[in-house]
Amino acid sequence: MADISLTFPSLNFSAQVGDLIYYTSTEDDAGGTDNGSVMLQSGGFTVAEELDVQWLGTIKQVITGVNSSGATVSGGTHLTIICELVSSNNPIPTTNNYFFFRKDGKFNTSSVRGYYAEVEFKNNNNRHAEMFACSCNITESSK
Repeated sequence: MADISLTFPSLNFSAQVGDLIYYTSTEDDAGGTDNGSVMLQSGGFTVAEELDVQWLGTIKQVITGVNSSGATVSGGTHLTIICELVSSNNPIPTTNNYFFFRKDGKFNTSSVRGYYAEVEFKNNNNRHAEMFACSCNITESSK
């Protein structure tokens, strides 16, 4: 697959190699349609009736300290990401697109995995303290 290089003035620092990157169109200057999305006014906000979200690919590399054209320079404030395109048939993103990323659920989970867990809560303060709730997510994985 081909690679694409994207340079941003800033990027969420939690973006890392292996994350999936997506993009969608933003409204045009007239508040009309752009890439097939119909823009509507709702409660003072312009919202898309139908978002045309495209999966761009997987982040292969994050380069910090670059200038606006993507060249590495001392004191550079921009970031460049190198992304492996998922398909060459997707439209090429432009500077008017909104980019976002998603962590790979295979690696970035919010639960502890294992066969055994032990938890101990201690109050190391001299003052009285109460614990109002504690919960645990348990999923049987084998018998």
